[in-house]
Amino acid sequence: GDDDMHRELQQQKDEIAALRQEIEQLKLTAGSSMMEEDYSAALAGRDFEPTFKIYGFFDLNLYYHHGEKEDLAYGLMPDHLSFVVNRLNLFLSSQMSETLGALAEIRFTALPLGFEKSFEDILFDTPYERIDTRVIDPFTSEEVRLGSIAIERVHLTWKPLDALGVIAGRFLTPYGIWNVDHGSPVRLSVLPPYYMVRELIPSAQTGVQFFGRVFPFTSTYLDYAVNLSNNRGPAGPVYDMEDNKALGLRLKGTFEETDFTVALGSYLYYGTVRDVIKRISSYLPVFRIEIDETEKYTELVGSLDFLLKVYDARLQVEYIQGAIEYSKRPLRVLPVIEQSTPLMQYQPDYEEWALFALVGYEFFFDTGATEMVLTPYAAYEYFVIDDTFPDLTEYMIRFGLNYRPSPFVVVKVEANKVYFPEATFLQANIWNYSAQMAVSF
Repeated sequence: GDDDMHRELQQQKDEIAALRQEIEQLKLTAGSSMMEEDYSAALAGRDFEPTFKIYGFFDLNLYYHHGEKEDLAYGLMPDHLSFVVNRLNLFLSSQMSETLGALAEIRFTALPLGFEKSFEDILFDTPYERIDTRVIDPFTSEEVRLGSIAIERVHLTWKPLDALGVIAGRFLTPYGIWNVDHGSPVRLSVLPPYYMVRELIPSAQTGVQFFGRVFPFTSTYLDYAVNLSNNRGPAGPVYDMEDNKALGLRLKGTFEETDFTVALGSYLYYGTVRDVIKRISSYLPVFRIEIDETEKYTELVGSLDFLLKVYDARLQVEYIQGAIEYSKRPLRVLPVIEQSTPLMQYQPDYEEWALFALVGYEFFFDTGATEMVLTPYAAYEYFVIDDTFPDLTEYMIRFGLNYRPSPFVVVKVEANKVYFPEATFLQANIWNYSAQMAVSF
């Protein structure tokens, strides 16, 4: 999938580097002082054929949520054993030249079919509403269930040098370990860490990004990225509701040998989120629209990620912390169901943080025709969603097993337990069981 494209680009760069080395060797052997234009002409003489590729991945999940009626999550998750096709992601990749390429990633989904918009609530006088996208074909009378597509990313990349490149469009935020390499066949766990689901840092941004890699020492490289983008909010992928732009900075250092890799990265994000309502205030003598602010806050979020691989063992740790400061406070809402709290309080400033740690070990089996990989893993997550609302503070432990019978297929089983020990009036002791088949093509 995405990794194949990166490997192909890296192979092209390696070929160019080998050609440069060959030219340097010829210069030394001949004792000549080859002019720079001769060197450039030799590189330009290398045949380059533009490429266009279509590839992707999908996953099939078997999911079961076990919860008691007294638990907080009862009724929020599917409580019957269910098959779910969660993702069908298609990549369109074009390499127009040695330095210019484009990539689009589209996710196809059956959503919003089945999405529960609201729960019946006597206090707020709201009905239960679930979205039904079924329509009838007027020609054949067939019933069709409409779905939707989501643009995960689409951007142009210009990279004239290893140390400098530019991405323009909608790009994945370069933080953590599993956000950019986010495909189901790549991620060890069936379900992503919950802080990724809640997007403490936005998963993608629309704007421009400058990035690069330098090699200060043997087996060592440093990556950086600086991005300027729309602030996230109700319309972030389409347009910004603020004049100022969100800023991001990524720094990462990696030391990599055959049986040993260690990497340490960080990401800092600053932005402003704003929402408004618009109303027609007059028609005569002049047509006017007034705009009222309903919510506004600034967010400053930082993250650290650490990866250690020793032979076939793996340890990864991620820590994220953010601060939210309001200048226009909305009513506090309960996450997931997105309904106001019964006491109708306003949302105070708050802090959020998350810690995720995973250990795993790969066992390789050579069958002659292919190499199979078996990877058991265990993970722990601690997530403070809002430090002013301790009932929502989540702890999670998970255990799982990956089986990769081929480079294109991975089968996973996983069990995770979620609990809220700091809750005072909310109770939850949740076990989720899931299996997944992830396929890249």
